[in-house]
Amino acid sequence: MDRIREYVDRSLVLVGTPLTAFVDLLAEHAGCGVIISSLYVRTAPAEWPHYVSAKSAIEGLTRVAAA
Repeated sequence: MDRIREYVDRSLVLVGTPLTAFVDLLAEHAGCGVIISSLYVRTAPAEWPHYVSAKSAIEGLTRVAAA
């Protein structure tokens, strides 16, 4: 579990830091941020729980930022 949590934490920081820094600027100028999804979020391979968890969290953060 520690390995998964650390991977998710690092992934969220890598995406969330620039996203939160620029979300207001993007909104002011009707700009777009791009987050690329992954098929593995839907298929959830058992050997990649860290990746599926991180991508799901990033997609959730992105949906909230877009709203």
